[in-house]
Amino acid sequence: MERRVLVLGMNTTAIGGLLLVLAGVPSLAGARQPRAAETPRATDLLRAERLAEQARKRLELPRKRPGGWAHGGGGWNETERAAPPSHVTINVRAAQRRAPSD
Repeated sequence: MERRVLVLGMNTTAIGGLLLVLAGVPSLAGARQPRAAETPRATDLLRAERLAEQARKRLELPRKRPGGWAHGGGGWNETERAAPPSHVTINVRAAQRRAPSD
């Protein structure tokens, strides 16, 4: 019998909480919407303008990068071509061991 009373009490509490939430939802929704006769505030207009500007910036194409150093020898828009690379020989030798110093 005691368990049945606990379950009944929990159900009553749950239903009461649900009724409170359902009663509060319309009042919250009405508080956020301006009335039809009310004119928009300056802060609302500034915020709308700022959001529109942000949306416009997001829709713009990225700007082209200015000319500069280009891969492959074009660098800095020079008119003369670079000299062809000369043949360079690089000698790679094993590291020389030093005599231990005492």
